[in-house]
Amino acid sequence: MRIYPFAILATLMAMSGCSTGDKPSNDSTANETCKGGKFGWDVSTSWRLTVLDEAKIVEAGSEMVADSTPFEPRKAEAKSTQGKLSSTVVFEGLEKHLGKKIAEPGTSTATEKRIMGARFPERGQGVYFRGVKQVSGTYTHTCLGETKQTKGFVFTWETESSTTGLADCVLGPEGNAKSELSKMAIASRCPKGTPARAILNE
Repeated sequence: MRIYPFAILATLMAMSGCSTGDKPSNDSTANETCKGGKFGWDVSTSWRLTVLDEAKIVEAGSEMVADSTPFEPRKAEAKSTQGKLSSTVVFEGLEKHLGKKIAEPGTSTATEKRIMGARFPERGQGVYFRGVKQVSGTYTHTCLGETKQTKGFVFTWETESSTTGLADCVLGPEGNAKSELSKMAIASRCPKGTPARAILNE
């Protein structure tokens, strides 16, 4: 199986800084801050493909070189929907309480592309893919001693969850990884009727 293990995510509460204001904003700086503010997180995680090549026929003994084509690129971001809070503050709070490194604001999933090659001992139809564990959801933030909340949403991913894989459309389930990313790649790129698609029914 041509895939690596992935990271697991936990969600918690966080303490960090805040700023005041009434208009929604995604500014990278805050006008005023308070110390000891409290975050509340409602985030979920799922696998996201960041690179997905078209299926390639590879003759026996030949090497397949990946194109490493970015798949539906998206940038990490935090946006306030009520009040005003720095993206940097939000990301610092989220990273601290996830206990994992996350992509910084403005970073695109397209940066996850990597160049690789694989030799096929037998004729195959390879699909190179790469993915990450994305984190998305909403947050609330309250300064200590205050009742007014700042709210917003966030999207990023765990940088250490990056996973690379190679599916082979001509192999059945026994020849392909049964990970979520592998199944997503097979569903998107392996032609109908190819043996690999049987894994989608398991």
